[in-house]
Amino acid sequence: MESLPVIDLKEIRKVYPMGAGHVNALKGVTVSVSAGEMVAVMGPSGSGKSTLLNIIGCLDRPTGGRYILDGIDVSEMSKEELARVRNKKIGFVFQGFNLLSRVTAAANVQLPLLYADGKPDKKEMERRTVEALSWVGLREYGHHLPNQLSGGQQQRVAIARALVNSPSIILADEPTGALDTRTGMEVIDVIQRLNFQKKITVIIVTHEPNVALYCRRIIRVKDGRIQEDRKVDHPRVAAEDLKEMPAEVEE
Repeated sequence: MESLPVIDLKEIRKVYPMGAGHVNALKGVTVSVSAGEMVAVMGPSGSGKSTLLNIIGCLDRPTGGRYILDGIDVSEMSKEELARVRNKKIGFVFQGFNLLSRVTAAANVQLPLLYADGKPDKKEMERRTVEALSWVGLREYGHHLPNQLSGGQQQRVAIARALVNSPSIILADEPTGALDTRTGMEVIDVIQRLNFQKKITVIIVTHEPNVALYCRRIIRVKDGRIQEDRKVDHPRVAAEDLKEMPAEVEE
């Protein structure tokens, strides 16, 4: 028996008021993502891909249609209900890292735990933080402030933060956009390992065709609609490509 999709969007519409008129950001999007997939979402600026990611991430609600997340209809949930679902099921990674500059890497990673239902005690928070930082190769950097870390290290801290609540889904919005080629590849390697080894469902919004080829599926959005949805027959493996790349020194 085929398993139900973890993300199931049915005829999703999103309309934003704009002056005396309105903007149709999404125009009846229907798409589903199975557990354990790694999907790239591509499209030009203004295509609707960021709106789509916001709805998938429970950061926004659709104007119409239904969104079933892991078997739960979240289409009409309140902001408070969406926040609880978001904290429990979804981790976010952003292009600009979004780290708090005045606290350590470990404190940044712990932030989602502070808002979790049934907030863990201090010892459990520390254990989860160390585990998440270890997973991204930064166990020894927990006491560093963000400005003491390279761009690639900051993004890996952001991934650890996304990982600390054991989400079933990670949404990454241009995660390599602020990084050089090799450092970006190292970040993709971490994300790919999370998908391969932890079976976390991953959705990456990217403008970079090269990044999309590390995913198992590519969805293209244009003018608020799905223009293309195709499988990648032989996804590239970042760990293998890194072996072929010369080392670069991060600034």
